[in-house]
Amino acid sequence: MHKIKKYDSFAGLAKELEASLGGLVVLSGGSTLPPLIQSFNDLGALNGKTTWTWNDERLVSYEDPGSNFGTVRDLLGEDDLVPLPFADNEEMASGYMQCISEDSLPEADLLLLGFGDDGHIASLFPGSEALETEGKDTEWLVRATASYEPKERWSWTMNALTRSKKTVVLFKGSLDSDKGKILSEALEDPNCTYPLARFLRTTKGEVSICQVEA
Repeated sequence: MHKIKKYDSFAGLAKELEASLGGLVVLSGGSTLPPLIQSFNDLGALNGKTTWTWNDERLVSYEDPGSNFGTVRDLLGEDDLVPLPFADNEEMASGYMQCISEDSLPEADLLLLGFGDDGHIASLFPGSEALETEGKDTEWLVRATASYEPKERWSWTMNALTRSKKTVVLFKGSLDSDKGKILSEALEDPNCTYPLARFLRTTKGEVSICQVEA
């Protein structure tokens, strides 16, 4: 059973996670990551020793407000940034996978994982074909479709995500909120079908659940 660690601020969470930076760190989209990255920046933790990538990306320009990469790239300083493709282009997708892990499934050193109001992770939505796609050594990036705009995405497959050595599941707000209830169900119900719950049951690495109350 995973316990929830509570933090008063993103600054406190960043301080604890600072020692885990380095190697390949994988980010989620959404509103939770930018304040955490800003807190890393404030600590001076972004010092060129980390390779950052993302577990999903919307098919929009990096300059678009909907781009996961574009949202935080200016906060990441001089560290190595490896964005997912922004276009529906198989050659770009193959080049990305080769860059991250050559001819094998990736093994992130740290996965900073958010989740959605329907329990989705990355762009693996409940009931979607992408959620059920099993990644192969050279094909673990899958085209996905969201239920809201921007709908068209690239996403890591579930079995690529679950090879991460360490995962921090990030949640902001109260456990009494709708999203908090999703987290509680994913943690407590062995029959829960949310993608988040499936990840927690099958991931091979260490997992921490971190709640920022502010």
